[in-house]
Amino acid sequence: MKLNNKGFAISGILYAVMILFLTLVVSLLALLSNRKLVLDKYKKEIKENLNSSIETYNARIQLAENTNYIHMTEEELEEYDYKSQISGCLSNGEHDPELFTLCDFTEADITNLLNYKIYTKSGTEIISFGFDKIQSSDGFKTSRAYYNYYEKDENGNYLLDSTNQNLKISKKYLDINDENIFLVKYYIVDNHNILAKEVSRNLIIDKYDKYVNVTTSYFKVGMSLLNSYNYQGNASSYEYVSGSLNKNNALLNYSIYNSKDEKITFYEENGNWYYRNNKNEVISLNDNDEKFRVRYYTGTSERPTSEIKYAYFTIE
Repeated sequence: MKLNNKGFAISGILYAVMILFLTLVVSLLALLSNRKLVLDKYKKEIKENLNSSIETYNARIQLAENTNYIHMTEEELEEYDYKSQISGCLSNGEHDPELFTLCDFTEADITNLLNYKIYTKSGTEIISFGFDKIQSSDGFKTSRAYYNYYEKDENGNYLLDSTNQNLKISKKYLDINDENIFLVKYYIVDNHNILAKEVSRNLIIDKYDKYVNVTTSYFKVGMSLLNSYNYQGNASSYEYVSGSLNKNNALLNYSIYNSKDEKITFYEENGNWYYRNNKNEVISLNDNDEKFRVRYYTGTSERPTSEIKYAYFTIE
């Protein structure tokens, strides 16, 4: 049998081309795979560098002086602006963020780009604060604050709700006073790019289980009645016990202030009326049309256990 030299040659060329083609394809796939590994590694290194960097990316966040913490009552929580006294500035990088000063007049204020998140002391991110309305048997209404958060299991994994489609949201009521300490973290973003590193401060919320209701915000007192006038007569105090509000006026206290916001006490001497301020100065009430303020609270004025309510009065 004779070999067909021409066919053998063509077959050899085709096999050689096919082998070269397969080699090229495999090489390209290996090259692309290697480039992806290199790119993934490069992205990981950049992310780690950014997260550990102290750079502010040409922007900075500053707390105003003496605002490294927020202290507020439960009632104020509903409408408080957590961004107040915080500034976002375009910076040349020469400023010391420890100075806690606001934007210099030569810098662009970008506070409108400022954002924040709130966390519990244990690091749980809070979704939102809310309030449940509660009412006493005689019609006094107040609110009880709580916060919502995404619940996790013991390993730190998010839990799903009963539909297995959404994250499980849990609700926790604020505890009494000292335990309500949260962390507010601020950052600046522009089109989802972080421009400045986080700055944080503490949020302390005074939660009260006692409440004051002032029914008359303004009244008049005859001078001759000052010694016997019951300033508590236009106010009541309640305490939250076992899910309901119960009136207990024995808890109620008050202090009186003049128009200069000085704490005062009234007294009578030789038929004339005076008041003494916290500087021990004596002021006569004769021909005095000053407006005074009554500050109602439960507990002590230095450490109240209720939110403080005010009423005003003049002396006839």
